[in-house]
Amino acid sequence: RSCWCGAVQLVVPVAPGVPWQICHCPHCRRGHAAAWAVLVPPVGGARRVDCSSRASVLRPGPESWCLGLCPDGAPVRRSFCALCFATVSVSVAAPGRPRVTLIAAGVLHNRGFPRPFVPSFVELYSERRAPFYPPAACPAPGEGDAAKRLRGAVVSGGCSCGACRFEAKGGWQGSLQHCHCGICRQFSGAAFQTWAAVRAKGLVWSAEGGLRRLRTSAHASRQVCAECGTALTMVYDGQRGTVWLAAAVFDRGVFPGGVPVDRAQHICVAYASLWHPAQRWSPDGLPRIRGVFEGDRVPQFEETGEGQSADIRKSLAHAHEPTDDDELQEAIRRSMQDAAGDGAELQMALTASSSERQRGGDSDDEELRRGLALSLAEGGG
Repeated sequence: RSCWCGAVQLVVPVAPGVPWQICHCPHCRRGHAAAWAVLVPPVGGARRVDCSSRASVLRPGPESWCLGLCPDGAPVRRSFCALCFATVSVSVAAPGRPRVTLIAAGVLHNRGFPRPFVPSFVELYSERRAPFYPPAACPAPGEGDAAKRLRGAVVSGGCSCGACRFEAKGGWQGSLQHCHCGICRQFSGAAFQTWAAVRAKGLVWSAEGGLRRLRTSAHASRQVCAECGTALTMVYDGQRGTVWLAAAVFDRGVFPGGVPVDRAQHICVAYASLWHPAQRWSPDGLPRIRGVFEGDRVPQFEETGEGQSADIRKSLAHAHEPTDDDELQEAIRRSMQDAAGDGAELQMALTASSSERQRGGDSDDEELRRGLALSLAEGGG
């Protein structure tokens, strides 16, 4: 089990009798940039987790909150990888109590996950569910004016620690995609991430001290806050006029009345985690797209490996001619095509660096600089 770049490697003991925690509180929603956080209590406590990363790679974020785990207001810290910023764990330090560390479920790969194991879940703070999921009922005829006004509004949001803040003039463009691919799960530490498209020319950063851009494939980048690890945007090279914002980092009031069921869909369902497979989802009325567009033939396989890349290349070769509405889907397909390969290349680079260090060639500082050079570019670059 690892973060996206592979620098943080974990082996987490789990058991059927120990339920995983699903937290719906607004702090977890923003901190994980997802509709809810999924946290795994390791059997025997954190001391039983086998972590092979160096201390300098696993970075604790700033003090935050979790109203589900700590209704009395005890602080929490969300730790993330200092190279790729993927969320790894959440630690609770309540006064007078032992520190408790839970693992973000999104770092648990399908490859190597014990297939017979089916976790149970306990939902926390469910009275404050995300305003964008589950979907609201379809609007009655004539209620579409509210959606039009929202598309013309100015919406705001930001990361968990406040180092990165934005305003999107023109609002979101009226539809959402709940993506279940392995990359979204690893970056958020959750079961899926929800993305809302906004116009790039209307996006203004009012605070960007921690903003960094991370190349996640040959065709797409993500922007994250380097101070707290919150994944904020996804930007496709072929979509220079569009930025996808994580819906979970929007401020309150952006989704008044929720998101109608006809304005959202699940994508990359074939890549959903083995611990949260589609057959166990609650019915929500949304389309479930196995790949990234309707009709995409995607078999059920791991989110990494040769099979995924080969199948998506075949989908691209037989894709219909793109229209304006298909442009975003094409960008997503390209990103998915190279996701496994790019992650593998970065892992090979880190492994080679480690081997050289064992031979006395490189210092830890030189390895860290190499990893940073491979994976990071300053925001706006």
